[in-house]
Amino acid sequence: MVERWAWSEHEDGYWNVCDSREEAIEEGREVLGGGSFYIGRRSPPAQPEQILDLDMRDVLDRTADDCGHEDWCIEGCEWPLPSRELFHALNADVRNVLAAWLDKHDLRPKWFVIADAERINGTEQMGRMESSIS
Repeated sequence: MVERWAWSEHEDGYWNVCDSREEAIEEGREVLGGGSFYIGRRSPPAQPEQILDLDMRDVLDRTADDCGHEDWCIEGCEWPLPSRELFHALNADVRNVLAAWLDKHDLRPKWFVIADAERINGTEQMGRMESSIS
């Protein structure tokens, strides 16, 4: 992603996108007539497969408990569970499948979050804000 910047009169709703930090400051000053506003660097959001919190051990346990078919049921039989390493590998495989599915159907998040937000006041910079604003 090419680095882009955005500005906003408020700390949220960064809709005014610019190609550089300097352009964001210039445009904000021009539009607002020198009043306070905020600028920030656009960043992509965390991707769904990166934040997926899916416990495949729980999925397999529920599958065994809820099989619901009288001819095939876990009761009375042994179903060996995979090792911890195999569960980690399964979780990674599921994340890869989700990533491929999102790409195939063009369902990646299209929004952006704001990082390195700064408050601009008149002609002087007030300093970087501590937290990211989205």
